[in-house]
Amino acid sequence: MVIKYGPSLKSSAFIIKFPLFAKQTDKIRVVVSAKVAKKAVVRNKLRRQIKEAWRLLKIIKSTPPHIYVRKRALEMSYQEIAQELKRVLKK
Repeated sequence: MVIKYGPSLKSSAFIIKFPLFAKQTDKIRVVVSAKVAKKAVVRNKLRRQIKEAWRLLKIIKSTPPHIYVRKRALEMSYQEIAQELKRVLKK
């Protein structure tokens, strides 16, 4: 299945893409490649932190985004990740 994307937002820590056609019931998708972090424990921790930051921002969009994580996110604390998400979404 090919996913067509609408607007996308970029930062040093992640890329946020909004699919054009998605169900309202879909959840956000956080993609952390093995190139970013070798250990699954680290990738899962990043996923959980980003999902929680997104939930606390209480953003209601028509379609849930796909968030692609970059290596820069490994160096960031949870508070920095939440601030970066907020900053990127203000654009």
